[in-house]
Amino acid sequence: MNIIIAGAGKVGFNLAKTLSIGHNVIIIDQNDKALRRITDSIDILAINGDVENVKTYINLPYTNVDLFIAVTNIDNVNLISSLIIDNVFNVGRKFIRLQKHFYDDKIIKERLNIQKIIFPRKLASASIASLLSYPKANNIKSFKYTNYKLMSIKVSNNIKNFKLTSSDIIIVGIERDKKFFISQKNINLEQNDLVYFFGIDKNICQISNQLEISNKKQIQKCVVFGGEDLGISISKALINIGKDVKLIEQNYELCKKADEILKGKASIINLKYGTTTLFEDEGLN
Repeated sequence: MNIIIAGAGKVGFNLAKTLSIGHNVIIIDQNDKALRRITDSIDILAINGDVENVKTYINLPYTNVDLFIAVTNIDNVNLISSLIIDNVFNVGRKFIRLQKHFYDDKIIKERLNIQKIIFPRKLASASIASLLSYPKANNIKSFKYTNYKLMSIKVSNNIKNFKLTSSDIIIVGIERDKKFFISQKNINLEQNDLVYFFGIDKNICQISNQLEISNKKQIQKCVVFGGEDLGISISKALINIGKDVKLIEQNYELCKKADEILKGKASIINLKYGTTTLFEDEGLN
């Protein structure tokens, strides 16, 4: 595939590194230092240019672009560059990253012909909320169009002749000593094995009690330090799954903003003088 990446930051660098295997990749940015770092370690074409300027794309050695990815640190730049690229190439697919979550993102996708919008804050918040819903899970993946989930559970004791009793679950594989292998129907599990299950979440949770026998309590009370966008996003995700949330922030204006966005569903604490007596004063112990 012919791929153009707008933005040579950490995300752009890692995308270029991964996609350069088997694909033709061009990365565009105005940061010379970032571009040199990429060309020193990856065999791709790095171009110093403005991704919002149509002239940047005119002389590129492509007749068509299969995938355009915009991952600069500025939302407006990612949106505009995804519009500009259509004036030069017939683009197969467009993926962009946005820091701010737009509630009408479906309209943006339709108007700009974007196939995928990635919201890092939304993904991080959903991941934290998901792990709190399943305290014995090591990792959780959800899928579109199905209620099935992929969960990894760490084994706390050696278990001989482990066998699934539910037909709604399969063992995808097992990670042991950093090596992954496909399991047999009956298998001996060792302490610290990471077992990957696919199936109905409640059934996996029942099995997890056999594998992970620690008394991990369901978390109900959560404290979030930081009232900027990510802290608010995490707080909102926790509130949506029924958790009691207290958000702590030094900046009074950010406290007001957080209270407005969260609609009073979280306790907002303005931390003025440090954390010396905070936990005692606010009953957070």
